[in-house]
Amino acid sequence: MKYYPYLYTIVKQNNNTMVRSTISFYECEHQGDLNNILEDMRSCGAKIGYTRLDVDEETCTIEYEVEDMGEFAIQFKDTESYDFIN
Repeated sequence: MKYYPYLYTIVKQNNNTMVRSTISFYECEHQGDLNNILEDMRSCGAKIGYTRLDVDEETCTIEYEVEDMGEFAIQFKDTESYDFIN
């Protein structure tokens, strides 16, 4: 597995503990690509915060929160978006 988030923040809200992290992708050429990535991330349990699409560089950056980073990583590696992690 190539996805090892190393920068994260523990966030507590209303007795829930979440892990906040940022991930970037390449070959994200337009809003449709970004939407597909966001759909994959949400289907694995991520709550999306900040997103940034750079059409000139064909990259995107996404800040997200999950309850269980390990479970998210296991599920996310089976998505189409996983192959485009920067």
